[in-house]
Amino acid sequence: RLDSLVIAADTVVEVENKILPKALSKDDIKYCLNNLSQKTHMVHTSVFIVKKQNNVLEKKQEWLEKKEDFAKNG
Repeated sequence: RLDSLVIAADTVVEVENKILPKALSKDDIKYCLNNLSQKTHMVHTSVFIVKKQNNVLEKKQEWLEKKEDFAKNG
């Protein structure tokens, strides 16, 4: 009998109908923060769970969305 559990999740940020890239460098971070400055954006997260127990496979997926305002300080 092999029981297992896999949990996977990912989040993206949308601003002005565009998905921002994953920040991999300082330049990416600056680009994303400049695009967020003084704007409302959406954060989309998906979580997927797969569980196998006693040869029964169960799957569940959840979508979460949250609207955020990002204001520049100062």
